[in-house]
Order: sequence, then C-alpha cells, then structure tokens
Amino acid sequence: MKKFLKVAGWILLIAVIGIQFFRPAKNLEASVSANHISNLAAIPADVNTILEKACNDCHTNNSKYPWYFNIQPVGIWMNGHIKNAKSKLNFSEYTDKRPRYK
Repeated sequence: MKKFLKVAGWILLIAVIGIQFFRPAKNLEASVSANHISNLAAIPADVNTILEKACNDCHTNNSKYPWYFNIQPVGIWMNGHIKNAKSKLNFSEYTDKRPRYK
C-alpha cells in the first residue's frame, strides 16, 4: 500500500507540473468594439462604475485577470466560466444581436 501511495503521489505531482504548460488563450481585445453597448445607449457614470467592477471581466471581450489565473487548472476553469458568461451576455457584441421579439 505504501508503494502504491508513493507512485500515485509522483504521478499526481507530474500531472500538476505538466498541466502548467497548457494555458488557455486570454480574453483580451485591443480596442472597444463597434458593437459595444455604450454605442447603443448612454450609460450613466454610476452604472458604468458598477459594470466595470462587477460585470465587465466576464461579460466583455476584455478581461482583467487575477494572478491565480496563471495557475492551472484554475485558469482553465476561469476561461470556461468567461466563455459561458459571454455566450449569455456580451457587452462588447451587444448591438450585434437581433432582438428576440417581433
């Protein structure tokens, strides 16, 4: 049993080190998109402050990443979270969407 735990520990260590070489692409856009929500409507300053602090990192094409994004598998998980959030609501591509009503 000791030998099995030792081998399993080494395999786990190698896997943790190996996964560090697989990094997801970062969600960074150089400029504000032509389809950004701010081009559709004027956003009040107080609302814009809230959006910048609470929403824009996951719901735009320009995320600010915390330091722990560089540690895998946390970065992979965060990348999936951002992709899912953008599929539901993306402020950078907001005016490109067709209305759901007729």
